[in-house]
Amino acid sequence: MQTEAVIVLACIAAIACGVPSNLQEMELTESTEDINSRIIGGTVAEQGEFPWHVAIQNTSDGQHWTHKCDGTIISKEFILTDEICAMESGEFGRVIAGTLDLTNPGSVHFIAETIRNDSSREIVLMRVDPPFAFNSNTGPILLPHQSTETFPGTILTVSAWSEIDETNILMKLESPVLSKAWCSDLFPNSPFDFENYICAGDANNGTGSCSNIDLGAPLVLDGELRGLFRSQFRGCDYPGIYVEVSNFRDWIYEIAGV
Repeated sequence: MQTEAVIVLACIAAIACGVPSNLQEMELTESTEDINSRIIGGTVAEQGEFPWHVAIQNTSDGQHWTHKCDGTIISKEFILTDEICAMESGEFGRVIAGTLDLTNPGSVHFIAETIRNDSSREIVLMRVDPPFAFNSNTGPILLPHQSTETFPGTILTVSAWSEIDETNILMKLESPVLSKAWCSDLFPNSPFDFENYICAGDANNGTGSCSNIDLGAPLVLDGELRGLFRSQFRGCDYPGIYVEVSNFRDWIYEIAGV
């Protein structure tokens, strides 16, 4: 299954991503200035700014690890991500946490269990082993109450790993929320029930160019998780689509206890 989607920063907060399989051999080759010149409108995250943001990697042989998705820490044992990121049969996963640079992981955690929501195909919980040790660079995000509405015009922040010459740096960009009715009209033949999704993007601020964004990338309001990136759907001239986390808040509590 495709694990990355094409997206444009001019239409949505988007950051290029992808994790090379051999983390130990990668070297930092570009400065922050060089990175910013390639992702117009996006900026490099500050240390400890997004302690909940993790990278999910997979392997079929237990030796060669590749990037699969982004995820969000919600407790010492669990991360939340898009359903498309669930581990399949014969696939093993791990989580990289506590870093802005995936050439230098803060900690590594294996995925012990993937729990799907039986009533939908929007999100999954993953239990990690060993549990996270919280500190200034690793910690949980706040979660919204059940059915909390994210109003059109609200400015949210998306973060994702940016692949710059085989170096992966955590980037961030702001993005305004669009109305569900407007988004539904824009995508009349889409497979999405927009009651469970947030549309976000801005085609009018002159930012960015086409790049890749990770599935599961968190969309955040004041430290609270509102969305998980699902799809760009119709290409670079359209806003992005995020799973609306608040619609699944009760299920998250039932499984993870937070």
